[in-house]
Amino acid sequence: MLRRRISATLGSLLLSTLIAAAPAIAATITVTTLADELNADGDCSLREAVQAANTNAAVDACTAGAAGLDTVVLPAGVIPLSVTISVSDAVIVRGAGRASTTVNRGAANAFNGPGVAGATLTIEDLSVVGSVNTGGAQDIAVTRVDFSGVIGTMINSLNGSIAITDATLSGGGVNSSGGAMTVAGTTISGGGVNTSSGAISLTGTTIDGGGVNSSSGAVTLVDGSVTNAPGPESTPAPAR
Repeated sequence: MLRRRISATLGSLLLSTLIAAAPAIAATITVTTLADELNADGDCSLREAVQAANTNAAVDACTAGAAGLDTVVLPAGVIPLSVTISVSDAVIVRGAGRASTTVNRGAANAFNGPGVAGATLTIEDLSVVGSVNTGGAQDIAVTRVDFSGVIGTMINSLNGSIAITDATLSGGGVNSSGGAMTVAGTTISGGGVNTSSGAISLTGTTIDGGGVNSSSGAVTLVDGSVTNAPGPESTPAPAR
């Protein structure tokens, strides 16, 4: 009897350990329309897909998000946004390529993160007309993205880290009030890179028309250039 109890206890402990160690489940949510909408008409828009990822629930015809890092997959084409899309969970927004997929918000924020704990915003393989802004410590990651349409700061995080790889920013720069920045293989024209606290690492990056400034962190520049830099003040406040 004692041996059975010990075996049962060990089995319960093993099951609990396996459950605790299991990775968070992620969902892939496929956008099926270029329209900017939030309704129940039987398709899945970008706005609806992000809402599904934020809430871990099905929205219109969008698959429900999950507890892990959800991926929103966009089709080729132009998606015009009437208002900013808010990302309050860990979400990847992935296009069909920056020459194929464009999210167009004009001279305003395309994506906003309210800074919810654990939330991250990752944007990959598309073009963005507009800016990206997050509050709190919400991190931003950008890979193979072309930004345009904004004069000023195109990518801004309050206290989160910013990682930019193989991107172009035409007309604006990058700003963080408290997070570290890593920029690689990127061209920035018309703006600079600025953080109030935190290190800046630039690799293979060209900056024209804006400076590089960290008030209290180290700045590293490898295989890149900074030209026509008027000073730290060249990166104004983010677009709203």
